[in-house]
Amino acid sequence: MRHIAKTLLVPCALALSACTAVTPAFKDIGTRSGPCVDGGPDSVAQQFYDYRIQHRGQNAGDVSALRPYLSDSLWQTLQKANQTHPEQAVFLKGDIFSSRATTPDSVAVASSSRIPNTDARNIPLRIEQSQGDQRWVDEVLMIREGQCWVVDDVRYLGGAAHAPAGTLRQSLEKRGS
Repeated sequence: MRHIAKTLLVPCALALSACTAVTPAFKDIGTRSGPCVDGGPDSVAQQFYDYRIQHRGQNAGDVSALRPYLSDSLWQTLQKANQTHPEQAVFLKGDIFSSRATTPDSVAVASSSRIPNTDARNIPLRIEQSQGDQRWVDEVLMIREGQCWVVDDVRYLGGAAHAPAGTLRQSLEKRGS
């Protein structure tokens, strides 16, 4: 009787241990070639926009100081646009990370805590921005590169007159073609 109980107990124990093991939906979250900023997607996005507000007007076309906040791909696209497409100069000197041509006075990033998938590789976050009495909302796409959350794109939702397309990447592609 004891031998039968042990024979049944071992497979049951193994089956139960397999049920409690949790594996992330995405095992490989990629690599990152640049520096990064600590924090979750909403925290990094808020730090990014706060940094831009604090440093408004300082070499608007120079995005090198923003490198820790930007995805490798977006960083390379911006570098290429700065170097090879002089016709983008006006667009790149404006606020390319917002629907409006000038940097907002204040920004509030929506919390990512309402997003149920903690294994997500990309998270769109709403950005409430204001300048004086004007208010608008855009959306920033945060992605995971290695252990870092970084800005990968901006969707212009606030009636952008200066952007030739609906997102930052589309605007760079449209200007570059």
